[in-house]
Amino acid sequence: MDIFKNYLQIHDNTDLAKKLYSVCKDVLDETPKNDQYPNGRTTYFDKDIIKKYEKEFSDCANWFIALGYQFLNTQEFDTSKIQLVMNDFWVSEMNQNGFHEAHTHTPGSLISGNFYIHCPKDSASINFYRPEWLNDIFANLPKTNYNNYNSTQWTIPAQIGRCLMWRSDLTHSVGKNSVDSRIAISFNMIGKTADGQVY
Repeated sequence: MDIFKNYLQIHDNTDLAKKLYSVCKDVLDETPKNDQYPNGRTTYFDKDIIKKYEKEFSDCANWFIALGYQFLNTQEFDTSKIQLVMNDFWVSEMNQNGFHEAHTHTPGSLISGNFYIHCPKDSASINFYRPEWLNDIFANLPKTNYNNYNSTQWTIPAQIGRCLMWRSDLTHSVGKNSVDSRIAISFNMIGKTADGQVY
C-alpha cells in the first residue's frame, strides 16, 4: 500500500492565459530590473506594481482560490473550516539563461502555484523533488523503471495556460531557460480558520 504521497494539481486554461498576456506585458514593462533576478523581470520585489493591476487580475486570482479549495478537497481536508486567502501574487518574465535554484515557498504559505502565460517551445520546465531528496538513501540504487517510489525528481514542461498547484513546502526548481521570453504568474495562499488560526 502507499503510506505517504504528494499531490500536484494540474489544470489548463489557455483562453485565460491568452487574455492575460497583454496585461502581463504591461506589468513587466513597468517593472524595473533587479540584480536578484538578472535574466528577466519580476514583480516579486515590487508589490506596488501588481497592486495597480488588481482589477485586471481579479478573475485569475478568484480562479486560483477555487482551484485551491479543489486541491484541498481532493486530499480530503475539511475546507468547510478553512478560508483560503491569496497572500502573494507576482508576474515574472524569464529570459534566456534564466533559472531558479531548488527552493520552497515556506514558511508563511500553505499552497503555491504557477500559471504559464507565455512559454514558447524549449521554455524551461519546472522540477519537483521528493521531500527527502537531499538525503535519499535509495537515490543511487539501479532501477529497472522510474516510478512514484524510486524517482527523486519529476519534471513538468511549461505549457501555455497550464496551472500547477502544490503544497508550499514541496521543493522545486526551474532549469536553464532556452527562450527569450517565458512568462508566468506565481502565487501563494494561506488558510485561515474562524478562530484566527493561520496555516
